[in-house]
Amino acid sequence: MNKIIITVLCAVLSLQSTYGKEAQSSWQTKSLDNVSVMNISALSKTYGYIRYFYPNYNLKKFDWYRFLILSLGKIETAATTEELKVRLYEIFRPICPQIEFGESAESSKVSPPADRTLLFYVQTHTNATHKSINIRRFERYESGLPVVDSMYCFKLRDDLYVRFPIAVSKLSKNTKELQTLKKQTKNIKLRLFDQSTIKVFFHRNIKKEINFLKPYNARIADIIIRRNFIQHFYPYFYEDGLDTNWDNICEQTYRNAALSTDVYQLYDAICTMMHNVKDSHIMNSTGMNVGSWLKSYLKLYYPDFAVNILPKSNGKGYTVSIADRDNAFVTKINGIDVEQIVERKLNTISYSTLKHGIAILNLNGKLFSSFKKDSIIKLTITENGSERNIDIVTNKYFPKYTTLYPYYHSRDLVVPINDTVTYVNICNHSSSYKDFTKHLDLLSKSKVTILDLRGYPTINTLSILSHYLNTAISLGKIQQQDFYYPDHKNVIYTDVPKWYIAPANSKESEAYSKKYRYRKPQNIKINTSLYILANETSISFAETLLDMLKHHKVGTIVGNYTAGCNGDIVVVDMPFAAFMTTGAYVVFRDGSRHHGVGIEPDIFIDSLDTDTPLHRLLKDVYYGKYTQAGN
Repeated sequence: MNKIIITVLCAVLSLQSTYGKEAQSSWQTKSLDNVSVMNISALSKTYGYIRYFYPNYNLKKFDWYRFLILSLGKIETAATTEELKVRLYEIFRPICPQIEFGESAESSKVSPPADRTLLFYVQTHTNATHKSINIRRFERYESGLPVVDSMYCFKLRDDLYVRFPIAVSKLSKNTKELQTLKKQTKNIKLRLFDQSTIKVFFHRNIKKEINFLKPYNARIADIIIRRNFIQHFYPYFYEDGLDTNWDNICEQTYRNAALSTDVYQLYDAICTMMHNVKDSHIMNSTGMNVGSWLKSYLKLYYPDFAVNILPKSNGKGYTVSIADRDNAFVTKINGIDVEQIVERKLNTISYSTLKHGIAILNLNGKLFSSFKKDSIIKLTITENGSERNIDIVTNKYFPKYTTLYPYYHSRDLVVPINDTVTYVNICNHSSSYKDFTKHLDLLSKSKVTILDLRGYPTINTLSILSHYLNTAISLGKIQQQDFYYPDHKNVIYTDVPKWYIAPANSKESEAYSKKYRYRKPQNIKINTSLYILANETSISFAETLLDMLKHHKVGTIVGNYTAGCNGDIVVVDMPFAAFMTTGAYVVFRDGSRHHGVGIEPDIFIDSLDTDTPLHRLLKDVYYGKYTQAGN
């Protein structure tokens, strides 16, 4: 019996695109007029303000997704501002009894409390605590905190404002109104598929159609949740310029979601929306889960065909060469100019810098990916000056490797180049520190070591780097943001505790490895001329390490600017297409901007051809162009 239960609980079923393409869509669609969109936007903003910034313990297990579906049905048809005010008040009063709506921007009635020792409660969040109610109790007022029982005013649109307290002296009770609202939300039934769970599980080859996203209000509710997480907790909201265009982006996405006729169009609308968040950490999953043990996901397929996408040398447009052929280029895909397709694909992914966006396209095979198996893609190619047409078929489960980033897929950790130069791929995820130690004798004799930090390193890297250090190196400037107010107002920044890597042969080595949780290195110092390769694929933890090495002048960084994307990752759970995003604020040590900029190399070698930085560096080292004293 236990084995059966375990099997059932882990059931995840793939969903191919055949259902939505072979039959007429049964999804409910609607072309939203301007009044409806403005009403939805007002509901969306009020939801974000109250969910995240009004302290109410009784909402710990509240289903906000179902609440939004229920609420959308009540406000969409409100014809006047006065009618919308009444409906919003009825919707939110059970959750926030003090809430008020008005048509003018009344000043927030805020003044410092006469008694600063008055007990009060505030709901506060970091980027990572958005999933739950997070109410803090304060026994004394501190400067910068919301003032207890004061009404704060926030704009919903030009003719509508909401007012409510952010800090309260008494927490709300679980009133009959709130209990009724909870029952109403629970009565909204969400089914993953049209067919019964038993039928789907035991007949996996039947056509499965997503059920819970059929009503357009369910799709709009999804967009509202995404909108508010980014609006209140995305660390670089202002750096990305979202304070000026996020409303317009989300309002267009409401329209696109309401018009979606299948889950693939909805996914495209979501990806297009999130493209505007310039964060290379963002990944929109294809999974779906409405709270039951049965889950599903959209399956992607790829052709046995790889290309190398590169920006043209003049900075305008792209070349798409065939990965395993010389002088062969794709010029059209299904009759459309290939550069237009590249632009379209870039507009459905998030990236901190354009170069990293192109790297994402190259690495994930998105240029040719399809939700439909055995889809035929027609290409026009030119090869050695002659043009011809070929067909490729999406029948593989994984993309074919581009030849632009061979280090990404290499399983070799340490490679002797010649008698004096040794190459170490420290982003190799198939090797361990123990594997590295097998080569310590070779590495100790090398006059030049090239450490490859292109990609994403593992925790093994800390132990490896310790062998090249003279002094301990420290973490750069990463900050936690504490949000007490909506809309990124009065954010409190706190530096996260620093961690260090000690030299492998130092007396601090054992203590540091224990404290900062990396494997204790062997007591060996490697004296060599050290070069570190970096480029646009060096992201996140790689950038943390590169900043440490650059600041402490360990080695010479060679290559190009890094991805410009760093900070702990946060996962935002969603019924459909959960996503990851950056969850910490990172700047350079002097306070200047890192996001969308990246680490600057000491020596620039632009990566416009297959593995050029490594080849060029090896040649220049060989001819003595770069020399450096051993560390």
